[in-house]
Amino acid sequence: MDRENWLRREEAENAKSCFKKLDPRERQIVELVVAGKTNKMIAEELGISVRTVENRRARIKIKLGVESRAELMALASNSLAAPQS
Repeated sequence: MDRENWLRREEAENAKSCFKKLDPRERQIVELVVAGKTNKMIAEELGISVRTVENRRARIKIKLGVESRAELMALASNSLAAPQS
């Protein structure tokens, strides 16, 4: 049981450090993606074009080493679950 908790905590810390690579706008876009917003909704909310959102999401996926929206959401969930130090 302790090993399982340790692995979860380690995963969460790794995810948290990955998100430090993102600039504030990229983090904002990730939060909106996790909230279930579409590219169009994100663009409207942030006052940018849909194409800009698409470009930002592509860069975010490269920086975080994920290939899909599902992977991005899983990584973000781990990051949000990371214990505060």
